[in-house]
Amino acid sequence: GAYSVVGNLLLGPDGAGIAPFGFVGLGLQFATSQTPDSYPGVLMGVRLGLGLRGGMGRYRLSLEVAAQGAVFSIFGPVGSYRVGAYWPITLGLAF
Repeated sequence: GAYSVVGNLLLGPDGAGIAPFGFVGLGLQFATSQTPDSYPGVLMGVRLGLGLRGGMGRYRLSLEVAAQGAVFSIFGPVGSYRVGAYWPITLGLAF
């Protein structure tokens, strides 16, 4: 499994109604070992995606799709990770 802490830069309008946006992000991924040929460690990750956001009263909703991947290992055995990506779909609610 993996747990991530990512900071994003949102690009796009933030007005009323539904609006598209893009984002880029950098962060850390904390990987846990699940197979005999993988090792736990901390990896540098990148994130790139697109989404839609809009308001409903005092609430803000967003839906986004991103490519999120591990770039290189910060802590852990050298060469124990392959560069890879996964595609999370996120539904957000801000209030």
